[in-house]
Amino acid sequence: MVKLRSTLSLLLGYALTLTIVSGDSQPAQGQHQYQNPDVPFPSIVPLDTELLEGIEEGKPVSISEGAIVTENTIKEGRLTLPSLWWASKQYGKNLLVTWFAYPSGDQNTPGRVDVVVNRQAWRETCYLNRYEFVTKMGAIARDYGYNTRLFNRQGEGLASYTCNFATPNFCNVQGLIVNQGVNQDCVVSQ
Repeated sequence: MVKLRSTLSLLLGYALTLTIVSGDSQPAQGQHQYQNPDVPFPSIVPLDTELLEGIEEGKPVSISEGAIVTENTIKEGRLTLPSLWWASKQYGKNLLVTWFAYPSGDQNTPGRVDVVVNRQAWRETCYLNRYEFVTKMGAIARDYGYNTRLFNRQGEGLASYTCNFATPNFCNVQGLIVNQGVNQDCVVSQ
């Protein structure tokens, strides 16, 4: 039964054109990497763990206006973009710790959203539910012109959802690793 589930996960991974890579963006031994040349690689800028620690500890964090949007950013009189609060509540459940959005600095570079997940909850989440979480959060961020990266609190990259915004809905999911520390008992929500 476990072998069947592992095979199913692997086949679904290929059918969904996932890039199966290790956290350092290099293919792990015995794994395959697929990167559509029309979709850019995710940003290599590391997660700002000092900002994360400051926010989690309730310390005042100095953020210049428009530089970073967090789940706690409020704009008077209008919606704060990107608006991920509903998606966080809907899909994040016990996975999502927080998120940071970095608006684009120019027209040629999309903004990015860094999603921080609970390490233990991520390890206990099956592959298909991880994929579902990444694609739902990524698709919502994409609608605002942002690429998405997932990290744990330690700043380790877990996955990304990167798009070519010149071609609508042309995106890659990267970083999900089949069967590495993943709960194999998967119940896909609807």
